Amino acid sequence: MVELVPNGGRYADGNTDLLHQIQLTDSTSSGTIRLSGFLPYTEYSMQVTDYEATTTAVQNAGADAASVLHEIDKEYAPFYCRHCLRPYCGQHWQLKATFDHGFDYYSGSCPYGHRKFIDH
Repeated sequence: MVELVPNGGRYADGNTDLLHQIQLTDSTSSGTIRLSGFLPYTEYSMQVTDYEATTTAVQNAGADAASVLHEIDKEYAPFYCRHCLRPYCGQHWQLKATFDHGFDYYSGSCPYGHRKFIDH
């Protein structure tokens, strides 16, 4: 699930996260994006600098919303394969967690073997 939420808003489950609670005076963020259900054992959120433009682009994209998110920022859509030009769910990605000094990152490949580094 991908959720775009404006500053001060809540996710569909009614929760907020740390990014919503931090008030940075020099921040240009106007919202957050949260991804859940893709990476095993984790969900993550990050700041969205131009919330209005991002939500408008996604709404106008229809079925191509994943490619639009990936084009805006590849970290917004780690489930999207840029080689296949399509998204895949976590069950179809071959994901591997890498641990060095604790958890470091995921890497994996889409069902067609295209490799990807996922920094979350």
